[in-house]
Amino acid sequence: MAAVRASGLAKFIGVSEFSPRNLRRFHAICPVTCVQQEWSLMNRDLEADLVPVCRELGIGIVAYSPLCRKLLSGEIRTTADLGEGDLRASRYGRLEPGNLSANAALVDDVSRMASERGLTAAQLSLAWVASQGLDVCPIPGTTKLAHLDDNIRAMKDVPLLTAAECAAVAACVPAEEVRGNRYAGGDPTAGTYKANM
Repeated sequence: MAAVRASGLAKFIGVSEFSPRNLRRFHAICPVTCVQQEWSLMNRDLEADLVPVCRELGIGIVAYSPLCRKLLSGEIRTTADLGEGDLRASRYGRLEPGNLSANAALVDDVSRMASERGLTAAQLSLAWVASQGLDVCPIPGTTKLAHLDDNIRAMKDVPLLTAAECAAVAACVPAEEVRGNRYAGGDPTAGTYKANM
């Protein structure tokens, strides 16, 4: 990667799912501009170890899946809401049938708080991620134009939340009450930076 940048083929280097240790080691050899990491109200484990390292080293954070694969939109309550051919329930532990209803119940509180502000649950959830710092850029994915409009409004028109507001939103989704792993299967670290600690 350092050679790629030195040759002028790339100006900036970004990495994904790096552990704090590996990020430090890589950054010492080839300075990293940003790290792509899953970050949402349902996935906050990086706050304890990875975020402080990124801030110490001046590395930005690109937060992928900030709506936890649509779960934080409030539109998914059962696997039937995923539609035919949708494989998310088989790939992501938080959307597995045994966990989905419990996690959807947590989103109800986010929906209520969002409604009081004239927002959707998705908009408030995106605003929460965006409000984690000026070094954080959420990248929600979507396949529908209506959701794209919703995401743009959240990023453009919804003001950043204060620290107190962020804490209130986070309290709606206590980390210890979120059910299921990020990825399906018994190993909670599989497919995540935690597997590379």
